[in-house]
Amino acid sequence: MDKRELKRLEKTLFAMLSRQPDAFGIVLDEGGWVFIKELHPALMKEAGFSHITPRGLTQFFSLYRPEKFEWQENHVRVKPELQSSDLTIYKEATPPELLFVSIRPKAHAHVIVRGLYPGSNKNWIVLSTEKGMALKIGRRRDRDPVIAEVMALKSSKAGVVFRRAGKVLFLVEGLDPQWMDIPPLPPVREKDKHRKLKSGEAGPVGKKTPKGIAPRLEQIGAFVLHDTPSHIVSSGLDKRKKNKKSRDRDPEWKKGRRNRKKYAKKQNAHMISKIWYLYYMCNRLFPLCILTLTFILLSSPISAMMSIEEEQEMRDKLLRMVESQVPLIKDPEIVGYVSGVGQKVLDQVNGKFFDYEFFVIQDEGLNAFAMPGGLVFVHTGLLEVIDTENELLCVLAHEIGHVQGRHIARRMERMQRINIATAAMAIAGLFLGQGQVGSAIFATSGALNASIALKYSRTDEEEADRRAYQWICKAGYDPRGLLTVLKKMRKYRWLGTSAIPNYLSTHPVDSVRTTYLEDLWNREQCVQKFPEDLFRLRKIQVKAKVLTHDPMVMMKYYKQELNITPDDIFLLYGLALSFLAAREYDKALKTYDNLVSSTPERPEFEVDQGRACFTAGRYQKAISIIGPYSKRHPGDSTAKFFLARAYLEQGKPAEALPILKILKQSWPDPPSIYLQLGRCFAALEKQGDAHYYFYRHYKAIGNQQSAQYHKDKAMKLLPANSELYKDLKCDKNQENPLNKIED
Repeated sequence: MDKRELKRLEKTLFAMLSRQPDAFGIVLDEGGWVFIKELHPALMKEAGFSHITPRGLTQFFSLYRPEKFEWQENHVRVKPELQSSDLTIYKEATPPELLFVSIRPKAHAHVIVRGLYPGSNKNWIVLSTEKGMALKIGRRRDRDPVIAEVMALKSSKAGVVFRRAGKVLFLVEGLDPQWMDIPPLPPVREKDKHRKLKSGEAGPVGKKTPKGIAPRLEQIGAFVLHDTPSHIVSSGLDKRKKNKKSRDRDPEWKKGRRNRKKYAKKQNAHMISKIWYLYYMCNRLFPLCILTLTFILLSSPISAMMSIEEEQEMRDKLLRMVESQVPLIKDPEIVGYVSGVGQKVLDQVNGKFFDYEFFVIQDEGLNAFAMPGGLVFVHTGLLEVIDTENELLCVLAHEIGHVQGRHIARRMERMQRINIATAAMAIAGLFLGQGQVGSAIFATSGALNASIALKYSRTDEEEADRRAYQWICKAGYDPRGLLTVLKKMRKYRWLGTSAIPNYLSTHPVDSVRTTYLEDLWNREQCVQKFPEDLFRLRKIQVKAKVLTHDPMVMMKYYKQELNITPDDIFLLYGLALSFLAAREYDKALKTYDNLVSSTPERPEFEVDQGRACFTAGRYQKAISIIGPYSKRHPGDSTAKFFLARAYLEQGKPAEALPILKILKQSWPDPPSIYLQLGRCFAALEKQGDAHYYFYRHYKAIGNQQSAQYHKDKAMKLLPANSELYKDLKCDKNQENPLNKIED
C-alpha cells in the first residue's frame, strides 16, 4: 500500500475503535482492547478494505506502528489518552421493547432448549436495536445466521440486566429461551436423515442424541420435554428396541448367525495358509529371481538419461522463463553473498557437471530450489529468517545435491515422448507455479502432466541430504543446519505469494527425513571450524528487507525502532536505505554521513554511501568516496563496479573501461556488465565493439530482436580476423522458449 492508503486505513481504524465502535458492531473490553480476529471481519465490510487479510492487518500494526494505536500480539487499542473513557463503561440501562440477536445455525437447536449464553472467551451476548446490525454481526461468522427477537423490556422487568454499549448495541450476560422468539428449525433434508451424527449435534426422530440436546425435527413440537431436557421420548427408538428383542428370540436367526461366523473363520484360515505359502516360495525362489533379473539387465541396453548437453540447453531456456516470470534481485552485494556461500560448497564437490549460478528471487516465502544445468535460486524470505551463514550453506548444499544427483533428468527418463521445450515448461511450472505467465507455461496438457511427474521423491531428498551432509562437513560447517532450516520452513510455510509454491510442496518433508538426518549426525559428527561473519549477514538481511517492502512503511518502522534503540547501526542503515528507496536523497545522504562517522571501524558502509551519491546523481562525490576505498580494498567488486559507472557518467570512459574488463569474468550480473561495456566503447567511438556488447546484453535478457540487430551491425563493423567477430560467427541465436510450445 502507498502512503495515502496507509493514512486512510489508519483513519478508518481510529474511527472504529475510538469514536463509534458500536456503529461497526464492535464491543471493546474494559481496557479498550479488541482482538484482531474480531476487528478484521468488521473492517472487511467497509468500502475499499475487502482485500486486507488478517496477516496484512497484523503487519500494519507491527511494521507501520501508527502513533495513535497500541498493539500487542493479537489485539489492539487506541491509546487511552485519545479514547473517551465512556466507551468502555457499560452502564445498566432500560432496553427497548424488542432487540435482535444473531445465532449460529449449528447452535440453533441448542439455543431453543438451553437459551443463549456467551462462550468461554467472551463475557457478553451482543444484541442490537436494529435487525440489520444483528445480521451484519452474525455474518462475520456464518453466511446465513439465524436472527431471533428478544423481548427485552419484558425480560428486564423480570430481572434480566441489560447494559448499553453505544447507541445501537446492548449487552447481556445470558438469555433463557422463554425471552426469545426463535425461528423454527428448518426441515431435515432426505440425505441427512441417515447421516451419522457428530457429538453434540441434533438429529431427526429416531436418532440418539446426547442428553439435554433436542433432536432436529421436521417441525417444532414433534417431541415431548419432561421435567428435564435429558428425557426425550421417541416412538422410533422404542420400536427399534422392540424389534431387537424379538429378533434375539428367533431360533432361525441365531442359527444363521452361527453359520456366518463359521464361514468367516474358514475364510480367514484359508487366507493365512495362502500367505504362508507365498512367503515360503519367495524364500525358495529368491536366488533364481536375482539371477534372472541380472541376466535381463546385462543383456538389454538401458535407456540413457538426458545428456549433459541437453541439460545445458534446457538450462538456458529455464533461465529465460524464470527471468520473465519472477522478479530477481540484481543487487551485487546480495547476489555476491549468496554466490560466495554456495562456492564454499562447490569447492568440496568432485566432478561438477555444470557451471553453477546463484540467483535471489524477490519473494517473502521461505524457499530455495535448483533447476537442471546448475541454476540455484534462493528467496529473500529465506535470507531474512536464517540466523547464521551455516543455515544458508546447508540449504544450498542440499539443492546442489539435487543437481549433482541429476534427479530431474532421471525422472524425465521415465517419461515418454517429451522434448526439451515441454520439459523446460514442466520444470518451470513445478518450481514457479502459475504466476503472471502461468497460462503460457501450462498451455499444453503434456507440460502439466510432466510437471506433476517431476516432483522430487523421498528417495531423491534422502540422496540430496546425504550428499550435502558430506560436503558441509568437508567445508568445515555444521550439518545440523539442515534440521534447523526445515523447522523454520514448517513454521513459516504460509509466507510468500500464492503464485510460487513453497518449499514443502516440491521437497517432501516428513518425520522419516528428520530421523535419518539425526541418525547421520549421531554417526558422523563434525564441528564447525570457521567463525562466521554475522555482520555481513545482518547487513544483507536489512538490505533484502528494504528491497522487498514498501519504503514508506520501512521508514516509519526504522524511525520508531531508533527511538527505542538509537545506537543500533543496522536500524540506522535500514533507515538510510529506506530514504534512498523512497527517493528522498538529501535525507538518505545525511543519514549515511551519520552512519559512516559513527562506525569508523566498518568501512563497508563507505561503499553504500558512495552508491547513494551515485543514485542521487552526485557522481564526483561518489568517485571521491569509492575511489580511495577501492584502493584500500582491491577485492571489493561492488565498489569497482560503481566506481566505473561513476567515471562513465562523468564522461571518463577511458578510466571506466579497464575496471569493467576486469569485472567481466566474475560479476554476478553479466547483462549489466555487457551494457556498461557497450556504453564505454560507444563513448570511445569503437562502434563494432559497442554493438558486440550490446548484442551480448540483449541476448542475456532475452530480447532476441534487439540482439539480432546489434549482431548484424557488429559483424559489418568488426574486422574479420578479430576475436569478437569469430565469436559472433560461431555463436547461435537461441530462441525464446515461450515462443515455441510443443506437446
